Amino acid sequence: MIRDLAGKPVAEWRRYGPEDGLSDPEYYALDASHPGVVEHLRSVFRTLKKWGATVFKTDFLDWGLKDTAGVQRHDATRTSVESFRAVLQAIREEIGEEAYWLACIAPYAPCLGFADGMRVSNDTAISWNEGSQGNMLQETTASQYFNNLFWQNDPDSVVLRDYHTGLDAAEVESLALWSGILGGAITTPELPDRLPPERLALLRFLEPGEKATASFPFWERERKLRVAVREYTGPVAWAVLALNPAGEPVTERFDVAALVGEPEAFVWEWGPGRANALGRRRDLVVETVRHGSRLYYLSLDEGPPAADLTLGGARRRQAVALDR
Repeated sequence: MIRDLAGKPVAEWRRYGPEDGLSDPEYYALDASHPGVVEHLRSVFRTLKKWGATVFKTDFLDWGLKDTAGVQRHDATRTSVESFRAVLQAIREEIGEEAYWLACIAPYAPCLGFADGMRVSNDTAISWNEGSQGNMLQETTASQYFNNLFWQNDPDSVVLRDYHTGLDAAEVESLALWSGILGGAITTPELPDRLPPERLALLRFLEPGEKATASFPFWERERKLRVAVREYTGPVAWAVLALNPAGEPVTERFDVAALVGEPEAFVWEWGPGRANALGRRRDLVVETVRHGSRLYYLSLDEGPPAADLTLGGARRRQAVALDR
């Protein structure tokens, strides 16, 4: 284990109270400079691959990255980053290039070349707060420029359940659509058979297709609503999502040219199983409730979004009829 300069193991977590509900009161990080640690981790991931695992998530990776000047390691000649990278390389070699690897609570730079996905925000909370949903909206916006370049950005889990949650229906839909339009990783803790029909339809609507990254037309200047735009191949069309991060209703006007680069487009208000024609427009006046959102499909022709098209750009085998 990593030890401090006095030789005492460095505890990352201490959970002593009964309210924590954890059987292990203390948590420690392994010393990545020790060859036995690297071989142990190789064995763990080699075994998981033999069991058939193809998707891997490694959490709390920053625990293993400590400034060498402030800790004792088995091999003091190597920097903390050298030891950290050696572990990452060992894991990748064991799981293979074909596996999908999501790194979580991890330093960005040392993970370059190893991770397929990277958490970029705080944990998802079961009620809207600035430290969770607010942080996610800020961090996914700020880091979108390297999404699908270094790796797929991961905004953390999409919460869709209607039990054990403080999120209302508008908040659930807003957060799900935001994750779905970005073009990064989509994860959820939900059991699909426990979701009500409308939430299951929302989950299916997020299905990723072609790897495409949403753009933020107002990235460099703050607007009341956060706006993400995703372009689709085939028919010239775009998804436009406007999300309200404020705790009060917001109305804002946008020029179509500023959104998609065309002076006008045919606009549909869009969602799982629905598409309502708004006509050919040069601007959009977006009205949202607190933490609410509006999703639009913009096209150069008058055709609606294909019934089997998902927000993520997939074409579902079993199309859902759109209510028009």
